[in-house]
Amino acid sequence: MMLGSLLAGLAFSNASLGLVHAMAHSLGGLLDIMHGDCNAILLEHVVRFNFAAAAEQYRGVAEAMGLKIEELAATEQKAALV
Repeated sequence: MMLGSLLAGLAFSNASLGLVHAMAHSLGGLLDIMHGDCNAILLEHVVRFNFAAAAEQYRGVAEAMGLKIEELAATEQKAALV
């Protein structure tokens, strides 16, 4: 576990972690909730908030998940991804 934690930390230092991760630290500290659970709770809300600003990236995520969203309107694409 310590090695896995170290490797994750090294990877995170090279990645631009965003709103979900930043808010999860505060939420977990405030409510004594595990960090992974906090990330899971917040993810849907952040996707909804950010979708308009990063629609192409989120479409790529949806396609990687196997969702067929090509012919959907943007609001339907966001709903399908969430």
